Amino acid sequence: MDGRPDSSKVVTSTTITLLPPPPPQPALPATTDRENTGNRMARVLTILQAEPERL
Repeated sequence: MDGRPDSSKVVTSTTITLLPPPPPQPALPATTDRENTGNRMARVLTILQAEPERL
């Protein structure tokens, strides 16, 4: 009932098909936290790095 054969089968040959590799994917652009100025933490860190003595 589970799809397996009821008895063993003798394997007499095997065919192997080699496929060409897929085309290369373009590289993703690198991002850093400095570029992410959309959130408050990133803006605060940018200010602190620019002015380390600032309170």
